Amino acid sequence: MRIKALAGALLLTAFLFLPGCGDALSNLLNQAKENTDAASTKTETPPLPVGVTQPERRSMAAYLEPVGWIQAERRVDVLSKGMGQCLSVAVEEGDHVTEGQVLAELDRKELEAQIKQSSVNTAQTKYDLEVAKKEAEAGSFADHQAKLKQFMWEQAEAGLELQRIQLEHQTIRTPINGIVTARRLQKGMMVSAGTPSFSVVDPASCQLPIEVPERQLPNLKVGQDAQVRIDSQGGTEYTGKVLRINPNVDVQKGTIKVILDFRPEDKAQLREGAFARVRLVTETHENALVVPKDALLEENARSYVMIVRSETADEVATRIKRLEEDRTAAQKKADKGKTTPVKITDEEKTPHMIAARIEIQKGLEDSNYVEALSGLEENAQVVILGQSTLKPGAAVKITDTPAELRTQEEKAKQEATRKEGEAASGKP
Repeated sequence: MRIKALAGALLLTAFLFLPGCGDALSNLLNQAKENTDAASTKTETPPLPVGVTQPERRSMAAYLEPVGWIQAERRVDVLSKGMGQCLSVAVEEGDHVTEGQVLAELDRKELEAQIKQSSVNTAQTKYDLEVAKKEAEAGSFADHQAKLKQFMWEQAEAGLELQRIQLEHQTIRTPINGIVTARRLQKGMMVSAGTPSFSVVDPASCQLPIEVPERQLPNLKVGQDAQVRIDSQGGTEYTGKVLRINPNVDVQKGTIKVILDFRPEDKAQLREGAFARVRLVTETHENALVVPKDALLEENARSYVMIVRSETADEVATRIKRLEEDRTAAQKKADKGKTTPVKITDEEKTPHMIAARIEIQKGLEDSNYVEALSGLEENAQVVILGQSTLKPGAAVKITDTPAELRTQEEKAKQEATRKEGEAASGKP
């Protein structure tokens, strides 16, 4: 046995004195020491940078955004009552006209000749009537003959009046004030009774019919304000008011018809057929607690926000205990079972800022903000940048540096992509 021990000692001594072997052993010993030191100083995961904001109080409104086309309530298609060749057209499209103004003239010569002939016939029948009356008074003529002459004269008078009306119809006039929006007659064309000739629209009667979902009927009332934007006018906005609400429901669309009216000075700027976008306020909450819509996280039909808060004493104790266990385990592994006291710095004992996820009940919302009806305190630090990859309980630090936030989000995305690739390839 002593011989074997002596041989082992001689072999070890020879190994140490061999060229380069002493250095290799020294390197191994130094590496072991470094591993031990690293195990005893194992650090926590560095905090993630996030951007935060506090909830604010503001007025919130719920609104509908239907669309529609401006329509004039007083719109007339002028039809020709007369017939004949068109001699002249007095107006063009876009002209303003007043009630009774001449729009066009049709040929009158034939009717004027007929009226002249009828006038002569009427005068003759009147003369015959007067003679018959005198003869009846003298007893030389039957009374029934006088009455017959009376009927003939009245018939002639009626025929003459009809021809005068027909002559008046040869002049086409507008029945309302407004703007000529269509002219269908041309000089020289033949016109028959009932021919569509002009369209006249009264801009003072412009309204906006819109369709609103049936479920919104309880939120509508006459006089309700609405903001109307006209695309053809570069987005110019007008204030409209609910004039009428049709309670009948369109069974195919599930909507009700609502008519919006405008101020007289605004109606002069509107044009029939113009496309309009509407924002109709249906409900308003004053002094509502709101957060930016970008902070909202949706999951399983529930709404959440991430907030930043300080660790509690129990959470600090739990973290320190876990850190001690991790360092002790790492040290045992590095020192092959040997243990020495681990070090916990004062900074590590200080409460950290951590992320927490809280559920909120949503209220009204617009394009930028959402109302938090419950679940959120007014002084909370709500995460608005970096929340999409944040886990509850993760250590964070508040920053307003966009570059740092973008770098962190990019790292999180790359890590998620890597894990998805490993999962797809079956790697553990």
